[in-house]
Amino acid sequence: MSSKGGHSFQAVMLILFSFSGVFAFGASNGDNAAKLARLSLEVQRVEDLRAVKRVQIAFAQYLQFGLWSEAASLFAENAEANFGGQDLKGRAAIRTYFLQFCGGHVEGLPTGGLYTLLEDSPVLNLSADGQSAKGRWHEFVMAGRYGGSARWEQSITENQYRKEEGIWKITRVDTYLETAGPYETGWVNAGPDIKLVPFHYTPSEAGVPIPPIPEDFNKMPHTRSKGSTFAELSRRIQAMNDEDKVTNLQNAYGYYTDRKMWDDASDLFSSDAVLEQGDIGIYSGVQSIRRSFERMGPAGLQFGQMNNHLIFNVLVSIASDGSEARTRAITFNMLGDYKSGTASLGVDVMQNRFVKGTDGLWRIREMRVFPIMATDYYLGWAKSRLITPPVAVAYTPDRAIPPGDKGTLTDGAIPDFVFENPATRKLVAYGQNAKIVGRGRLLPAGAGKHPALDAPKDLLNGIADAERRLSLSVAYLAADNISHALGNYIDDQQWHSLGLLFAKDGWRAKFAVAFCVGPQHAEECERNYDGVATLPRVFATGHWLIQPVIDVARDGKSAKMRHRLLHIDAAPESRGFTDGVFPNNAAKLEDGVWKFDVAAPDQPYFTSPTYKDGWARKAAPENQVRRIPRNNSIEPLRNFPPDVPRSTMPIRYHGTLPGDVISWPEIKPMWFAYKNPVSGRTPPLYCADLKTCEKELEKKTSSSTH
Repeated sequence: MSSKGGHSFQAVMLILFSFSGVFAFGASNGDNAAKLARLSLEVQRVEDLRAVKRVQIAFAQYLQFGLWSEAASLFAENAEANFGGQDLKGRAAIRTYFLQFCGGHVEGLPTGGLYTLLEDSPVLNLSADGQSAKGRWHEFVMAGRYGGSARWEQSITENQYRKEEGIWKITRVDTYLETAGPYETGWVNAGPDIKLVPFHYTPSEAGVPIPPIPEDFNKMPHTRSKGSTFAELSRRIQAMNDEDKVTNLQNAYGYYTDRKMWDDASDLFSSDAVLEQGDIGIYSGVQSIRRSFERMGPAGLQFGQMNNHLIFNVLVSIASDGSEARTRAITFNMLGDYKSGTASLGVDVMQNRFVKGTDGLWRIREMRVFPIMATDYYLGWAKSRLITPPVAVAYTPDRAIPPGDKGTLTDGAIPDFVFENPATRKLVAYGQNAKIVGRGRLLPAGAGKHPALDAPKDLLNGIADAERRLSLSVAYLAADNISHALGNYIDDQQWHSLGLLFAKDGWRAKFAVAFCVGPQHAEECERNYDGVATLPRVFATGHWLIQPVIDVARDGKSAKMRHRLLHIDAAPESRGFTDGVFPNNAAKLEDGVWKFDVAAPDQPYFTSPTYKDGWARKAAPENQVRRIPRNNSIEPLRNFPPDVPRSTMPIRYHGTLPGDVISWPEIKPMWFAYKNPVSGRTPPLYCADLKTCEKELEKKTSSSTH
């Protein structure tokens, strides 16, 4: 067990509580004050790990607009970083690096400049004392300038953080470049031997992002300035629960729009909602918003239609009274039509306001989408700039956008940063000549405020329920953590570690073939199906699990997860993109560690035959990418029969079974494990539990045929 995670194997295994709702250790014989003090520390530790995530995402968002000084301010004064092979010491040196090598010695991007950093798939771990943390991230960079050059880069970073006077800052960044290359040829390996990046965590540590409080917790440093009354702690717990719900809603919207599920997407808006399309206009009310979606075509994807809007870098803030939330996110757009041979890439900034109704449900009240880059896929952002064409009369917006909101696509305008810098606690400072859009509100603030949370009559029961509610947000972090750890282990073919992510009865699915049950079988299944890693490592892949929708059970002991799979593949020649979805993943607590109950991808929904041909052209045979054979002489699964053949689920896995394969540009079915989070609408393809839904689908099919 590595010591790099900040806590030992013994500390992890000696779980003093299960985050399932009862933090009993050291409190059962104490008074309410002692229990309240422990709850205060638990709340702080969960907030701290979320603050670490916030710092890193803010870093990516600042770099996107050349806010080099703001990005450098997120580092501790004596921080160390390795960027571009350069070892930097101190915040001042880091700022100088950004200015010289990224900004051309000035704040801000040059005219036509692009520096979008997609930062996601984190595995985060708080130290036992709560004063430091570590994180592993995937980074994907699109850099260059219209009229100049364009470049891709893909890296893994292993970062360290420390809490200084109550503020989290980055103390060390180690960047490991995996793939890179000019736009014309795509990303390729960053050298003939891609070294494995050291992990700061083990499989068990991935499932315990926040370690148990040491026994003598009263001596641990923690801040009481936010208040330790029950009402204040309850409010802070509610804010984290709400943050998770808003994140789910934001990401669910993305899945619905990708599949042109216009009714489900419009269900997520409040009745008075507005949608601002930054280069088109403003649509007011749910019906008008629903009408605006039809600009992208009627409901339902048709043959060869690509409509992907991948959501990255989500920041969420909950209002102090709990009635409103704001988000700022980056979308990476992959659009096109196979029939016409057209494909495009784009980057948008999405700023949303959410409102919490009297029914307790969150809804989108304001959505503002600002295009930053749009380009013909076959030319790239250095040679092509696509401008949104005029809309047809049927989709005319209800009113024009505010005059000050124009220019994000052509003039380098910056969508307003609605959040304070998490390190300086000040509003973001823009350059002297920067043009800022998206300021202020489109709608007046809601009149209602939610009542304060008062101490319950029975404080002991109130604390127990608060602990249960806190466990929901811990579970959200843990379920996301192990999902990203899964992608990392697949990248590096670390099959033993991958197996240890699974519960004793956990199912690991292999594409089109099998489910293997339990840690040992999951490991053997991977080894038999995908072989073992060859040395030297001559190709690198990136399995990004992004855009989570995580529904945690009320007791905090299990969760259902949905993640998008973005597969970025490289070799001596770029292999381009492939995507999929993990729609039916599930996790549960097992011996105090979060582990997979199910991990099952549905893929690929599309794949590029080559980087050059993208998703809108059929590659000529001579242009097919040379596939590098792996060191594997075992016929897949011949010597290791599956525990549960996928063929036993012909309804659920229609389109992905031998003899029943639906491949791009045909549209593969997409399943959902949840109903619409606002309207409760059941999706056409609904499988709530992968282990049991086939029988339910059989009953439904049987009843519909009689």
